[in-house]
Amino acid sequence: MSDPQCERCNGRGVVDETVPNRFDPDYRDDVELVCPECEESAAIMNMNTTTQPQTFKDWLTKTLEPDQLSELVEHGADAGWPGLTYTSDCVELHDRFEREIWDALYEDAQDFGYDSSMAFVATFGRSDMTNDPDQLKNLLVWYMAERVAREMEENE
Repeated sequence: MSDPQCERCNGRGVVDETVPNRFDPDYRDDVELVCPECEESAAIMNMNTTTQPQTFKDWLTKTLEPDQLSELVEHGADAGWPGLTYTSDCVELHDRFEREIWDALYEDAQDFGYDSSMAFVATFGRSDMTNDPDQLKNLLVWYMAERVAREMEENE
C-alpha cells in the first residue's frame, strides 16, 4: 500500500506518520493530510492542520497584529504583509476562502452599481493583475484583506 499523498503539494512530499488518515475512526474533516514541508509552511501562515481559521477575518486577525491591520487599511495589501506577500500564499488563501471572497466581491459590486463582479474588479488599482489566474486570485485576496481590515477598523 502506498503512502497517502499530501493534499497541499499533490504528493510531491511524503505525509508525516503522525497526521491522521481519512480511514482512521478519530479522523476529523478539518485535518488535512500534509507532508512535513507543507506543515511548516502552514504553521507560518497560521493555517496549521489542527485549528484552521473558519473565515477570512479569523485568518487575518490571527496573522496580523492590530496595528498592522490599521496600516494595511492605510497602505493597502500590496505593501507586503505576513501571508499576503507571495502569490503562492495568496492563491492558497483564495482557494480556502473562495466562496467568502466571491460573495463579498459580488455584494460590493452590487452596492457600487456594477453589473458584474469582474466589472468591479476592473476598477481596482491593480487590475493589471487579472491576466493570469494566480494573479487574479492574489488580487482578490488583497481586496478581501483590505475590505475585512477596513470593516474591523470601522467597527472599533
